[in-house]
Amino acid sequence: YLMDFGQVFGDQGNGYTYGWDADNSAHARNRNNVISPDERYDTFNHMQKDLPAGRVWEIQLANGNYSVHVVAGESDNYDGTYDIQAEGVTILTGQPTATVRWFENTAIVVVTDGRLSLSNGPTAVNNKVCYVDIARLPDTMPPAKFAPPTLSGNTVNLTWTGQGRLQEASEVNGLWSDVPGN
Repeated sequence: YLMDFGQVFGDQGNGYTYGWDADNSAHARNRNNVISPDERYDTFNHMQKDLPAGRVWEIQLANGNYSVHVVAGESDNYDGTYDIQAEGVTILTGQPTATVRWFENTAIVVVTDGRLSLSNGPTAVNNKVCYVDIARLPDTMPPAKFAPPTLSGNTVNLTWTGQGRLQEASEVNGLWSDVPGN
């Protein structure tokens, strides 16, 4: 793992270029709390202090497909709503409680601008990021495999495995856009 103390995006002297859109070092925390599973969960950085819209964290990467695993939360407080996106894709959401302090999830993300960007999602309140695992995936992914559609009331449910995003358009030949939350 690479250490991040809230420094501004740039060459960190360890062979990697990463950091925040502004100095975020005042908002980094190390709780040293025994309920934390390990040090990765015990340390975090606030993503929204001093700026409700939030800070952005980035790492320079080659363009391509990545598996991105994100953990949000902390041991001492459960006073927020976590909503973290990578490249505009929601990776995790959750509201901590006295018994559930951390949330984690993995998503496939496509980097097209040479930087993987983590940002606050629209429902984030007092967002906190603990750690991120990033793994490069092959440039060609197996095509999506669709399960048969199911009908629940007036809702059609589509499920699939493999790479892909659900998109929508008002016309078949129209402008397609990602369905929110995918």
